[in-house]
Amino acid sequence: NMDAADYWLGYRAAFSHDSRAVMYKLGVKATIVARDGDVLAPEAKRLTDLPTGVRVLETGKDAWLDAIRESLAWCDTGDKTVAAALKPAPRALTWRSFADVGPSQRLVRRGGQGPGRHLVFLHGEMSSSRVVLPLAAAAGATRPYLAMDVAGNGESDPLGAGATLADYAADVGAVLRAAGIDSYDLYGEGVGAALALELATQDVDRVGKVVLDQPVFADDDARADLIAHFAPSIEAKWDGSHWLTSWHMLRDRSFFWPWYSRTQDAVRWRDPEIDPADLQVRLLDWLKGRATYGDYVRACLGANPKAYKALRLPVLVCAVDGDALAQHADRIVDALPNANRHEWQDNPSVFAAAIATFLG
Repeated sequence: NMDAADYWLGYRAAFSHDSRAVMYKLGVKATIVARDGDVLAPEAKRLTDLPTGVRVLETGKDAWLDAIRESLAWCDTGDKTVAAALKPAPRALTWRSFADVGPSQRLVRRGGQGPGRHLVFLHGEMSSSRVVLPLAAAAGATRPYLAMDVAGNGESDPLGAGATLADYAADVGAVLRAAGIDSYDLYGEGVGAALALELATQDVDRVGKVVLDQPVFADDDARADLIAHFAPSIEAKWDGSHWLTSWHMLRDRSFFWPWYSRTQDAVRWRDPEIDPADLQVRLLDWLKGRATYGDYVRACLGANPKAYKALRLPVLVCAVDGDALAQHADRIVDALPNANRHEWQDNPSVFAAAIATFLG
């Protein structure tokens, strides 16, 4: 509900609709399921003298899924034919689906056009594929793209508390193979930069170039502290105060580095990214994986840029001069033989054009 400012309009339409009267006008087979323990079950049981083919099915808590399956079979007319559409439905600019990875699933967003190599977007900390979507859509003017919720984030199932950065990279690789993507460029945001480099190392024969957007690569002194404090588990509170706590964490992430070090020395001297609508999107998606997002963040924070010094792929490292994260970008540039710095742009279209120039 919090994802839509006018969510109440749908509730008003539903509550003002006379559903009972409609039940008596149905001309097709229909089943109304009354499950024990459901507060609405007594209302369903009061429906009597229904039209032929409309029934109320009472079921227990443990059998209601089987009851629904039986009801669907009962409603089946036996007609398996589906008329072909006269014209193919237009595909949305961006569409979403779920990729099967073993017994679990990952949320994937795809779009873009043109003959260019796929550009794969890997989001950073406290984030999701929806957060990078504006940049992905802007880049999609010249090439196809894929953005995914990394395992344990957003709407993707988790890998588990013991998963390593190599495990996350292998998981992304499995998603790309399932999507039929054989050759691609990589974009990694925040801690997702470490995931991008790890994936490029694992899949070096299929990766062309790499873009790192405000990457997070801590030095040896700060790494342990970040792993211990940067991604705490968000426990749901009865009064909803965890929402306010999380919102302040996100906001402070734009003011301080790290977000929990609210001191003058930790100020990020740059224009903060605190647009309320953008924060709302990030917050809602982040809290979908509030119990498992930290596994991904900690796996990425443990990466040392020197471990990728043998990577020969072209790498564009984007950062803001004066920002505390600029020194993280410098570590990458110093460690990788083919890495170059570029000034970060907050306008998705301008930034997408710079990325397109680099990718060629």
